[in-house]
Amino acid sequence: MASLVDTLTASRGAESAGFLNDIIAHLWPNINIAGGRMLKQVVEPMLDSMLPGPLSTLRFTKLDFGTTPIKLSNVEVHKTKLEGIKLDMDLEWDGLCDIELEGKMVPKVGIEHVKLRGRMAVLLCPLTDIIPLIGAVQFAFINPPTLELDFTDAANIADFALINKVVRKSILNIITSMTVLPNRYLVKLDPSNDYFKTFQHHHGVIRLTIEKATGITGQKKGKVKRFLDKIVKDVPDCYCQVKSISVPRRSGALRHRRTHMSRSGTRRMTFLLRTTNRSSLSI
Repeated sequence: MASLVDTLTASRGAESAGFLNDIIAHLWPNINIAGGRMLKQVVEPMLDSMLPGPLSTLRFTKLDFGTTPIKLSNVEVHKTKLEGIKLDMDLEWDGLCDIELEGKMVPKVGIEHVKLRGRMAVLLCPLTDIIPLIGAVQFAFINPPTLELDFTDAANIADFALINKVVRKSILNIITSMTVLPNRYLVKLDPSNDYFKTFQHHHGVIRLTIEKATGITGQKKGKVKRFLDKIVKDVPDCYCQVKSISVPRRSGALRHRRTHMSRSGTRRMTFLLRTTNRSSLSI
C-alpha cells in the first residue's frame, strides 16, 4: 500500500485542476439539486438557532445555484501518516444564483450573487485493497473561507447592512461548524469503512502565551459618563480573542477563544494543530 501512496504523491508541487473542473462542470446540474437538498435538510434547521429575532423564521423557498460551477486550482498532493492521500486546492465560486428565503413577519429575502473563496483539503483515507480502494472522502476548508452576498428584494433596500451582516455571519458559522478544520464533512465510499482508520491525529501542539496588554482605553465618554466615572471607578473589560484552525484543548470544538486579561500578568492557551499547510492563527 505504501508504494501506491508514493506513486500517487510523487509529482510534488502545485498542479492545475483542469480535468477536475471539467468533471464539476458536467456534474453541476446534479450538484445543484443535491446541494439544494442539503441546504434544506442540514442548513435550514440551523438558521433557527443562529439568526436573531424574526430572522430565525426564514426558510428556503427557492434554491438554484445557477449555471456557473465551482472552480478549483493550485492543487497539491500530500501523503498522510496513516497511509492516506490529501489534496489541498483553492476553491472559488463566483456565480449568479436564485435563492429566496421567506419567514414570519419578515419580508422576502433574495440572494442573486455569491462569491466564495477558500483553500480546501480533500482527504482520501483509509486506502484499501478492495474497490473503490478508498474507504472515505473528507472535505474541509483549511481556514475559514471568505463569503460575499448580493441581495435582492427587501434585503437590498433599507435593511441591507443588517441583513447582510447577520445572514453572512450565520452562513459562515454554519460552514465553519461543518467544513472548516478540525471539522470535516465525511462521505463513506466503503460501507464497512473503519472510523479509527479514517481518523487523522493532530500534528502537534501550539502553546500561546500572552505576556501583557498596554494602551488599553475605554470608549469615548460624554460629560455625564465622565462625571459618573469619578464616583464609580470604571475599569475596561480587557480580553484577547484568538482565532485558529486548531482546537483549544479544553473548549470542545470552539475555534474562537476569548480570554480575559488584566493590565499585568500572563495568560496561556493551548491549541491542537490539525494541519501544517497554510493554516493561520490570528490574534
